[in-house]
Amino acid sequence: MVQQVPKTANLLLDITLGMTNVSDFGNYSLWSLDSGMESWITWLGPDGTGYVLQSFVGEWQTFKGATSPGAGAVEPADGSGPLVTVTFFTAHFAFTPGSMQTRGYIGSFDGGGTKANILLGSYALQNIIFPIGQIYSIPIAPYFANDAGFYYISYHSAQDYFYSPTQLGLCAAYTNTQFMQLGDIVT
Repeated sequence: MVQQVPKTANLLLDITLGMTNVSDFGNYSLWSLDSGMESWITWLGPDGTGYVLQSFVGEWQTFKGATSPGAGAVEPADGSGPLVTVTFFTAHFAFTPGSMQTRGYIGSFDGGGTKANILLGSYALQNIIFPIGQIYSIPIAPYFANDAGFYYISYHSAQDYFYSPTQLGLCAAYTNTQFMQLGDIVT
């Protein structure tokens, strides 16, 4: 069950950033470079619980020879399509923005991913779109003192990747204890 943000919670962070060349991974390996707009909204409840809503709207791009995100098939051709992720979680963290902007658009960031990374399936030192175990994007890390990660209380995520308007691609949902995925994207 997704926990609601209490009406008495204080808004700490409400930012949007542009992202390019962000490596994304599926079940088996890196599979695409993602680009789009990422938003972070964070509240602090009166009991010290943090509430975080992260979303990403953009596009994925994969390459011939990469591993598909669902079944691990070899991609027969280059391809791209829309990508939407929404993540909500509760956590304990220390919010330490210093003089950094806490509202509005904070700029564009390059995740450093390359076609070569994707084809090798390697993880470069770069941003990765909020998978399980990757707590925040590199541009978000400085806002939180415990940069090793949030201490999760609960975690809920949904991702939808589509290959074309007529072909459903990959849909996935995560919680602390469950994972469900339907489909795959094979170009």
